[in-house]
Amino acid sequence: MTASAQICFTGDSGCPNFDPNQFKSDVCKICSKKIQSHIGATKEQICSALEYIVDSIPTLVLLDETGGGLYMGGYKAGLNIENLKNKKVGLVVCTAGGLERVLGPKYKQQLEQRHQKLTEIEDLFIDLSDDLEQVLDFAELTRISERIQHYLELGSSVLVHCAQGKSRSAVVVVFHLRRILNISFEEALKRVKQARSMAEPNPNFINQLINFERTERYKQKVNQPIGDVS
Repeated sequence: MTASAQICFTGDSGCPNFDPNQFKSDVCKICSKKIQSHIGATKEQICSALEYIVDSIPTLVLLDETGGGLYMGGYKAGLNIENLKNKKVGLVVCTAGGLERVLGPKYKQQLEQRHQKLTEIEDLFIDLSDDLEQVLDFAELTRISERIQHYLELGSSVLVHCAQGKSRSAVVVVFHLRRILNISFEEALKRVKQARSMAEPNPNFINQLINFERTERYKQKVNQPIGDVS
């Protein structure tokens, strides 16, 4: 999986090459548009842009009656040991396929430190690329949703993150709200965006989620064992 899988590039800037601003590494100094508005960028530029724009504090999207919360954020939220501890997070769902290969040794070391200090946290992985070709697996999303609900009902919190906390993590959270609250896709996305304004599944993901709703597949149940679903 390439570095470009971490950002959905639209290519609508009209700028031939992304040349990062020295002080804002997610903005092109040639056209003054964001990195994702270009046709692509180098691995180093993507890594630098993510390091600049991603916050370490996740957004609370849903508070369960048991006291557990469903949080959504970028990759740094999955490394924030104190916040994970304070929020009583029991499950971390990473939706960013290939993240370790893009962010390199520093990210791997930070992730290992988190694993060592918070051994009680369960990690689930869903290997998604943030592009216009990635196919969503309904059964996989359902199993993850069931695991999320399991932790929330226990009173634990759940963090769902991708690279930016924008597209892939929104897919899982929107899917979960649609399924558990029995609301429309439109309403589920509205609730997520009200909590986290930058949340925006790419058009490919939106079309697939709408198709799930049209076929009423959210009502189906999946009883397969939950484990590492990467």
